[in-house]
Amino acid sequence: MNGKNEEKEKIQFAQDGMIGELKEIWKECFEDSDNYIDFYYKKRFQKENTLVYLLDDKIVSMLTMLPAQIQKEGKYQSVRYIYALGTRKAYRKRGYAKRLLEEAERKTKEPFILIPETKALFSYYRKLGFEFNFFLTKDKKRREEIIWDERVIEVAEAAQYKHIRDEKFKREGYLQWNEEAISYAIEENRFLGGEAYIIKDLKTGEKDIVFVRKQNEDIEILEISQGGNRKKSLPKELEKIYSRCKNITFYLEGEKMAFAMSKGIEIERGRGYFNLGLQ
Repeated sequence: MNGKNEEKEKIQFAQDGMIGELKEIWKECFEDSDNYIDFYYKKRFQKENTLVYLLDDKIVSMLTMLPAQIQKEGKYQSVRYIYALGTRKAYRKRGYAKRLLEEAERKTKEPFILIPETKALFSYYRKLGFEFNFFLTKDKKRREEIIWDERVIEVAEAAQYKHIRDEKFKREGYLQWNEEAISYAIEENRFLGGEAYIIKDLKTGEKDIVFVRKQNEDIEILEISQGGNRKKSLPKELEKIYSRCKNITFYLEGEKMAFAMSKGIEIERGRGYFNLGLQ
């Protein structure tokens, strides 16, 4: 654009003085509560992981790229989880989000993983080279359908949760978070009314993890490491904690529902495992 009305466009990493504007865009795009937005920027925001699109020194679009690793051919490869990609409503359909993604790709030179905010965005990201690579199964059970067993639970600390998680889920296509990311995911879940637990079988010594969130009169099992015959069993101690809940919804590995996409890395359908992608 030329002449007096030329707009100055720039993509750069975020700065501390931009947090107020970033919160405004977050609120406009994702409609989260002010308390949640403040929580994120206090606990998880990092300038070096946040790109902004400036138009005449005004932030019109933003993107967060959180570091993670994915197991590929027996080794861990660095990837970025694209999170909180949003553009002010008045500036949409101008290609700003696409250009932020291109700049993020140029700067990191790493594969991307993201969860589209809506189903309509699946086709948008496919046009940008993303593929469906992560699937899950949603299974809702009535309280009386659950096998409540004698295992015990304790509130999880990040280091212990990560250790068990890495041991239970490691395989080709497993996305591994560092301890800082696990710690934030646990804190975020508590902020939203949930908790993370270590499950212990006192007879065998076996340990598992479970990531629980309460939604009105239901419990959501957002992550659980146990499988086999115990796939739909839970400790009685959990039943006591959530005694007023009527239903339990499990979000498990499966191939029924595509929920996350990747770019720049090949993952066999149904083999990838991605979880704890934040709210």
